Amino acid sequence: MGFESAFRKARVPVGALAVMPLGQAGFLFTTGRGVLCVDPYLSNCVEKLVGPEARRMWWNSFRTDELRPDALLITHDHLDHLDPETLPVWELVSPPEVYLGPETVMAHLRALRFRESALRPFPRGSSFDWGGMSLKAVYAEHTEDSIGFVLRTESLSLYVTGDTCMTDRLIGPDTTGCDVLVACVNGIDENLDPAQAVALMKAVGARKLIPMHYGLIPCSTVSEKAVVDAGKEAVCPLRPETAWIIEKIENGIEIRRWML
Repeated sequence: MGFESAFRKARVPVGALAVMPLGQAGFLFTTGRGVLCVDPYLSNCVEKLVGPEARRMWWNSFRTDELRPDALLITHDHLDHLDPETLPVWELVSPPEVYLGPETVMAHLRALRFRESALRPFPRGSSFDWGGMSLKAVYAEHTEDSIGFVLRTESLSLYVTGDTCMTDRLIGPDTTGCDVLVACVNGIDENLDPAQAVALMKAVGARKLIPMHYGLIPCSTVSEKAVVDAGKEAVCPLRPETAWIIEKIENGIEIRRWML
C-alpha cells in the first residue's frame, strides 16, 4: 500500500486533522473523509520559465499519477501552486470531485480544458464545506485575487496564508483565534520572512507555526534554522512526505508524527 493510500485509510481522531506536506506550498489534508490537496508542485516547470537557479533541489518519491486527491484547492495562479504539468495528469487518470480557487485559477483550468462541472470559484470571503472540513477563503496580498484560507474541523482551526506579504488585512475575524498558522516564510517576492511569519502567528493568536514555501527552489528559499530561531518552540517544521496529526489537547495544540 502506497503512502497516499495509507494516508487516506488511516483513522483520524474526531476533531483532529491529518496533514502531509508535499514540498513548497503543497499539502494533503484529511479528517478521514477524503483527501484535500492544496497547491501541489510536483514538476519542474518553474525552472523552464526562470532558469537553472529554479531547478528543484529534490524530487518527490512517487509518480504524479500515484497521488489521487479527491479535491484540489489552488490559492493563486503561479506555476508552483497551479502546476500545469501535474494537475492535467490527475484530471485524466483520476478526476477530483472539485477544484477550488479564485477566478484567475478557474480561468487557467478552463484554458486547460478541465471539466466545468468540477470547477468551484472560491474567491475571498467565500466558504465551502467538504470532507469534514469547513473552508473559508481569506485575503492574501500577492496576485490580484490570491487567497489564503482558514480550515476548521469540529475542534481545530488552521490558517493557511498562501503566498502573501505582511499587511494588516491578514488579521481579521476569520483568522484571529486560529490554533495553528501555516505560513510562507521564504521572504522572496514579497512573501513573509521568518520574523514576519512569527509576528503574524502572535498577531492572530495561533499557538503553533508550520512553515512552508522553502527548501525546494534554490532562488526562493530560506534556511529552516532561520525559521526555528525566529519562533523557537512554537515553530514545527514538517518533513515532506511524512504524515502528522494536529489535535487540540487540554494544554494546547499537539502536532505529532503519524506512523502510517
